[in-house]
Amino acid sequence: MTAPTTELKNERRSAAVDVHPLPPEIDYSCRRPLTLLITCSLIWLVVSLVFAVLASVKMHAPGMMAGVAALTYGRVAAVASSALLYGFLSQAGIAIALWLFARMGRTFLILPNGATVGGILWNLGVLGGIGGIMAGEMTHFPAYEMPPWTTPVFIVAFLILGLSGLLTFVARTERELYPSNWFIFAAFFVFPWISAVAYLLLGRYRIRPVLEPIISTWYANQFTMLWLAPIALAVNFYFISKLSAQPLYSRQLAVFSFWSYLLAATASGFQNLIAVPGWMPVLSSTINFLLAIPVIGILYNWYKTWKGHNRAKKQKDVSSKYVVFSAGALVVLEVFLLMLSYREIDKVVGLTIFTHGVSTWTLYGFIGMAFFAAIYHIAPRLTEIDWPSPRLTSVHFGLTVAGVVLVTLALLLGGYVQGAGINTPSLTFVQVARRVVMYIGMNSLGLILLLIGQIALLWNLVLMLKSCAMNCCGLGRKEIAR
Repeated sequence: MTAPTTELKNERRSAAVDVHPLPPEIDYSCRRPLTLLITCSLIWLVVSLVFAVLASVKMHAPGMMAGVAALTYGRVAAVASSALLYGFLSQAGIAIALWLFARMGRTFLILPNGATVGGILWNLGVLGGIGGIMAGEMTHFPAYEMPPWTTPVFIVAFLILGLSGLLTFVARTERELYPSNWFIFAAFFVFPWISAVAYLLLGRYRIRPVLEPIISTWYANQFTMLWLAPIALAVNFYFISKLSAQPLYSRQLAVFSFWSYLLAATASGFQNLIAVPGWMPVLSSTINFLLAIPVIGILYNWYKTWKGHNRAKKQKDVSSKYVVFSAGALVVLEVFLLMLSYREIDKVVGLTIFTHGVSTWTLYGFIGMAFFAAIYHIAPRLTEIDWPSPRLTSVHFGLTVAGVVLVTLALLLGGYVQGAGINTPSLTFVQVARRVVMYIGMNSLGLILLLIGQIALLWNLVLMLKSCAMNCCGLGRKEIAR
């Protein structure tokens, strides 16, 4: 047990030797905007999975709700993707980044009210974008399916949130920068850049049709590899050192891994693209092999920092198992990228649902699990309440792991069967589709498990917020997370 925040402030004032804010004070400065961002992100995650389940079911039951224009497969799938990328992953990533800037800089969050306004504006953009998709204003570009007019809303919202983060970074009292700062700082400059490019070239101005798949593929890859993935890497760097109670094994290796990752991730993503100049897929395939170098460096650094240290704390902290899964998922992701970069494999699975399985593993297995680790650590410190239900926490982890693994395996196996069928001239399109139905059913089951798991997490958070509200109103006993 620790003292309430007000008592900690008095304690800090009386201690002239302490020039840094105390951690609970820093968390208190982040409470309002981060609680908004995290809560809304989990709501959008549940919405995304509801529509993902509906889209998967419609793949083997296309007649279901076929008369409702807003619920056709294309719109439902676009809503699921957009709610996941912008509603959950981007929003949760921003919240985590702001908290890390404040905590690692040992300073208060700057412009918390502005960050709250930015969070509200961001959610209005997501809501308007999803409404636009269901009304038929969607685009056909991956990761950019919401109406183009939503992009300026996201850019303005992010400029407000990013200004809060950058001012917090500048105001830090801890001058030494940890690798997590590097990755977040880079990510915060990537998002407005790629969003502005996508808005101008895919939304506002008409360009040659041959350039559209190149630009849209570039945007989708940068969105995942240079916007979301660096924040996930920052989370893992932070928690692997924190939970192990050890300094990072090698700062020099971290510097090399950081720069080599940024260089390699920039040119990846074109290995499965067709009807483009031949050097693009070849370059991306080569880059994916080179990407193994920073990935190996990062994983080795994590392993040497994590292995054999502070086992008792790691067993008690719920975030540790999410961090371990996310780190392991990074290894598997690199294997998938190498497989897709091998020409003989790409000929079979490059244009099938196999690639969707790799995307699912990236977004849920690597990035999502890292964000869950941070949410489980941050939320109790914002609300000053421990997670109310350990059982719901266990349910969330178990169902999330089971769902991610089942969905990924279903799409990978289904993609292989689909690709083998497509490359067999004697099989008709209908025969190939029938062979894939079973794997689509497995995908639906996995998505249902994921949905139930995220509902458990959201309900656990609702119970936490309820207890926090009761304590703030003087009802019940305040308890600060350790």
